[in-house]
Amino acid sequence: MRFPPVCLKVEGGRPRIVRSVEHAMFVLEHRWPNDHPTREKALQICRYALNGKTGAAAARDALVYAAVNADIYIDLTSVQR
Repeated sequence: MRFPPVCLKVEGGRPRIVRSVEHAMFVLEHRWPNDHPTREKALQICRYALNGKTGAAAARDALVYAAVNADIYIDLTSVQR
């Protein structure tokens, strides 16, 4: 499930452009720096999206919210669609 791109720079790594619920889940599960409660909530919302219980936009919003709360660099403006 695709959504408008989000650019994240997690733990000093290269910027990652996330464009789908599946990629968001991968980043949250394998590249996230901590087990902050907003990370767990974002994962839950991504699972809901994949199961058709909510939309991709909700998963994107949860990813952005989790990034802000984890002090992860995020850029929503300069990413090419």
